[in-house]
Amino acid sequence: EAALRKVQTHVEDALAKGARLVAGGEAKGLFFAPTVLLDVKPESLLFREEEAVRWANGFPVGLAAYVFTRDLSRAFRVAEALAYGIVGVNDGVPSTPQAPFGGVKRSGLGREGGKWGLLEYLEVKYVSLGF
Repeated sequence: EAALRKVQTHVEDALAKGARLVAGGEAKGLFFAPTVLLDVKPESLLFREEEAVRWANGFPVGLAAYVFTRDLSRAFRVAEALAYGIVGVNDGVPSTPQAPFGGVKRSGLGREGGKWGLLEYLEVKYVSLGF
């Protein structure tokens, strides 16, 4: 029920701030229909998470990104979506000698540190949680 309320709140907020509903937007029981919105404004709740990830991933480099939140579910969701080699969650200095160090895109090839230095043919993402 909490997840359904969150989706309803985000959609209602986006619509109240000028977004246009193209499809969906209705709840039936605990299911919220797939929904398409256009013209979502930056100040809406919906924009904040999805657009922030898209904006961050739009850069040609991807060494490290940082997320600060009290919501563990959001921490995992955003960390997984970010195209960065290192993601610090509530941690401004996530690097340690045991952790993989390296980026994606134009931020280098391969990893240093720990066993990941040997696994250069994979894309590894390190997420550090500071809860």
